[in-house]
Amino acid sequence: MAKLLCVFTFLMVTVILTINKTNAQPVMLKKGNEDRYQITHLPVNMIRNELKEQNPKNGYLTIQETETIQISSQNTNVHDSSFADSRDGRIYRTVQIGNQLWMAENLNYNIIDIRHPRKRISFCNESKKENCDIYGRLYNWTTAIKVCPTGWHLPTDDEWTTLIAYLGGRNIAGGKMKETGTMHWCSPNIEATNESGFTALPGGAFVSLDSYESFFIKVGISGSWWSSTELSKFNVWSRHVSFNFSIINRIISNKNDCFSVRCLKDN
Repeated sequence: MAKLLCVFTFLMVTVILTINKTNAQPVMLKKGNEDRYQITHLPVNMIRNELKEQNPKNGYLTIQETETIQISSQNTNVHDSSFADSRDGRIYRTVQIGNQLWMAENLNYNIIDIRHPRKRISFCNESKKENCDIYGRLYNWTTAIKVCPTGWHLPTDDEWTTLIAYLGGRNIAGGKMKETGTMHWCSPNIEATNESGFTALPGGAFVSLDSYESFFIKVGISGSWWSSTELSKFNVWSRHVSFNFSIINRIISNKNDCFSVRCLKDN
């Protein structure tokens, strides 16, 4: 498997990191107290030489100047499993984040209303099939609440909150959830590391202003996901991330809007 060798030097301290290229994450070193250096954006899995003091659990290493260490590292929240939707055979990557098992892709199941088979209850953004293939489908809330496959469900607002708290809170969790780079996200895709493995994609949305006017929010700008938690007859909680900040927002949304769906494994 291909490896990426990165060498960083800080105040005569050389740190060599060998990173699995397919899961490479941005790496930073921060000088702490008592000559301790914190490795951020990257969990420490192994230290391959003898150090006088090690504390890899919290990401800190105590090292002497001119000392060289080598760390073999991979993201601990890699896509370690997959799930096949028996309804259409589509395979989804999954990721364990804390005690929760999430789909690591937006749902792309073309559900049909058997009572009204010609009625569209899910959409490809801008009605382009290639957008469904990459970003998944957009669903109104009434459809989203029942679209996850057996054994999975639309997460509650509390379950979203659990995820966000595990990733450090709303101000930084969005960056840890977003796919890196600008292949799918608009530039600059601020602070996107995807260190969680969630791989949030900017699937956009289909927004209804009233009974007569609606429009697509194009892919690349933002990603929006439903929760199952109702606030009123018309409104529910949802979560949103954008290309231009690392925050994940909690927003009140109208049930007639169409957002992406991420399914969470039942306990």
